[in-house]
Amino acid sequence: MANTKILSQLIEPYVRERLREKIGCEFYNKDIKLKLVTGGSHKFDIVSLDKNIIGDIKSHQTRENGRAGVGSVKSIYFDIYMLSLVKAKRKILVLTNKNFYNFFKRISTGKTPLDIEIMLIELPDDIKTKAKTVHNIASKEIGKNNIK
Repeated sequence: MANTKILSQLIEPYVRERLREKIGCEFYNKDIKLKLVTGGSHKFDIVSLDKNIIGDIKSHQTRENGRAGVGSVKSIYFDIYMLSLVKAKRKILVLTNKNFYNFFKRISTGKTPLDIEIMLIELPDDIKTKAKTVHNIASKEIGKNNIK
């Protein structure tokens, strides 16, 4: 079975550090559970120390045919929905794969809330290689095409 935990252990700290450099504020170094406007709660990958910036990180990749699986797309929309239910001055969804980012931007035009930024933060080659390996193993386990 693919060890997908490695993705969060490598990717999330890297993305938080790049955001700190880009935005100029500090972030918690772990997922933080926050209260939603509906009364429930949800863990977010990106939470600034003042809780003004909240977001999630996704490392989905496209398949060899340039498209992405339905599950990947649905999980992005789920995160967008969760972000729409939290109060924050700035809401960010970070995608770490350029091909997936371009694919999702194309298919989601006009379908996402205007107050949620969809941002690309590409991974360095070493993390990208590990992520691709994990994604390929997971894809084979469910009988899907390899990722691009």
